[in-house]
Amino acid sequence: MSTNSSIAVKCTDGKYRTIYSHWDGYPDHHMPLLTGFYNSQEMAEKLVKLGDVSILAESIECPKGHSFDSPVKGYSVFYKRDRGETRVNCRVRVSYQGCLNANKQEFNYLWDGEKWTWSKG
Repeated sequence: MSTNSSIAVKCTDGKYRTIYSHWDGYPDHHMPLLTGFYNSQEMAEKLVKLGDVSILAESIECPKGHSFDSPVKGYSVFYKRDRGETRVNCRVRVSYQGCLNANKQEFNYLWDGEKWTWSKG
């Protein structure tokens, strides 16, 4: 069974970009990854730029042989890049509340420009 979550980032243009995350969205899994590997404005924005994520992992790179059906351990799996799905890009909103209204899940994560926080959906 999956634990769905949303990941939102307040970007340098003042707008919020949000994506859906399908697996393991509970704080014990996502917070160490977000705070350990996506803990800067640059990395947070790179993460959401790739759109909805099936599996969040330590890296957003795409090593040789990595795919949705054959993921490489330690590498995130994205619906668009790794499976070729459409309509899975990040959504742009003018407020965090707008992100929640559009993509509220069991857990919701926010990069506020300085740090990651989470809330229960």
